[in-house]
This record gives sequence, structure tokens and C-alpha cells, in this order.
Amino acid sequence: KKFGDKLLYSDLQVVIEKNEKVGMIGRNGVGKSTLFGMLTGDDTEFDGEVKASRGTIIVSTRQEHIGLEHMPVIDYILSELPKFAELKKTIDDFGKNPSPSNSQMNKYSDALDHFGALGYYEVEDSVLRQLATYQIPEEKARMPLSKLSGGQKRFAELVKIAHSNADLILIDEPTNHMDYIAKEAFIAWVESVHSKAMLIITHDRDVLAKMDRIIDIKDNQAFSYTGNYA
Repeated sequence: KKFGDKLLYSDLQVVIEKNEKVGMIGRNGVGKSTLFGMLTGDDTEFDGEVKASRGTIIVSTRQEHIGLEHMPVIDYILSELPKFAELKKTIDDFGKNPSPSNSQMNKYSDALDHFGALGYYEVEDSVLRQLATYQIPEEKARMPLSKLSGGQKRFAELVKIAHSNADLILIDEPTNHMDYIAKEAFIAWVESVHSKAMLIITHDRDVLAKMDRIIDIKDNQAFSYTGNYA
């Protein structure tokens, strides 16, 4: 991976195992955030391959919200959850159809089952409760994203990925701008997750203490160390 004449990676190899929690460290400018864009498919300008098991869902914290600032915080989070918008539209549209066909009835029934299996009937209340742990009360959660500070937008991203039902979660510098209460809530959530893989860019020793492995990006490559910070 290059930016102009600047080489970021050469023969870089990273493997993330199922349900593994991995911390990523490295000096500013080595390309840690760029790697996230490559893993999500947002960045395709590189030589090499990104391989994932079939059906793998990868989500990441968004750095910019250009064009989304008008959306209420809660609506933004729900719209970013995998399949949420698609399934909800199917369910809502069915109620507007006075004479649905058998095919439409089957699609509606499947959507109801899938919506429930993903826990989406209760997800709004759950999202609001978790936002409150990051000092974003319901009143503010129903305001546009533009009303949030930079730190609060970061918290909204963390709540989004916590409810994403993803197989691999990519988190960029989660504890920046956090007070100790929010940080404790985030670390408690990381510890509670057992059925998802995480790749977290961080230099926070308290977060690195909860990792199974640490990857150091330097000299255009990735160096892997088994174990947490200690």
C-alpha cells in the first residue's frame, strides 16, 4: 500500500481468528487506520488480498459523518446495523399493502423471524440505555448528529458496533476523549464480548490489558505478539 511515494506496507500479513481480541499499535502515520479501510472494503487501492470466511460481517467505527449530520443519533445508529433498514422496510411496507401475494406474505414472515433473531425488536431501548452510560441521555440521542461533540460522536460509534451482530469489529482509538466513567463502561463491554472478533487500534494500556494478542505495525510490516500488554 502506497500514498504517492510513501510506502505504508510491504508484504504485510495479518490474520485475525474467530472471537479473538487483538490490539493494534504503531506510531502515527504508519497506516493503522488505512488498514481498517482496506479490511472493510472502503479502500481498494492496494496490491494484495483481503480474505474472510463466507458470510463474515465486518463493521468499523466511522471517522467522518459527512452527509449524515441531519440524522437523529438513534436513527443513525439503527440504520447502520446490518440488515436493520432492509428488514424494517419489508415489515413496514407489508402493513401498507391491502392484498399481499403469497410471495409477499412469505417475505414478510421471514423478515419478522430474522428481525427477532437479530434482537431488533428491543434494540432501540438497548441502544438508548448504552448511550446513557456514555453520558448521552435520550433527549440528546433524538437530536441530529450535528448536535454532538466529537467525543460524543465517537461514543455513538461504539454503541453502534456493540449492537451490530458483526463477526469482526474494527475500533479506532476508542478511549480518546473518554472520562473514567465512560472508559470503565467501554472496557466492561469489551470483557463481556465472547462471540465476536475485535481489532482495536489503541495505545491505552487498560484496553491492551484485555487483549489476547497485540500487533505492532512498523517497518511496513506487522509484528504479532501473543498475550496482553503485561
